[in-house]
Amino acid sequence: MTTTKHHPADLTPVTDMEQVRERRAKALLEWRDELGGQWAVALSHGLPNADDLAYEIEVVERSIGDAHPSMFDAHFSEWIVRDAGRLHEPGSTPASCAMCDVAREGGAA
Repeated sequence: MTTTKHHPADLTPVTDMEQVRERRAKALLEWRDELGGQWAVALSHGLPNADDLAYEIEVVERSIGDAHPSMFDAHFSEWIVRDAGRLHEPGSTPASCAMCDVAREGGAA
């Protein structure tokens, strides 16, 4: 009996290693972006996990750099600018901050 391995994201057969590399790269880029947003919220609101998130960002960036050096080079400055742009004063109500959304709805930031 022959079995076909499936990628958990889409359950289509994985036969081409380049497709696997591309999927992994895409997942790492998406995770890096998510972590950058979480870090900006944590730092902006003085949450204690900001340092942990910064470390996790570094780990993901190293993974990207090790597996895809040109991708890392192409995105690094973009990440810095985007993450810096996400920093804000608590209560300033940026559209991308869930904590500020709660404050807008009557909670505390």
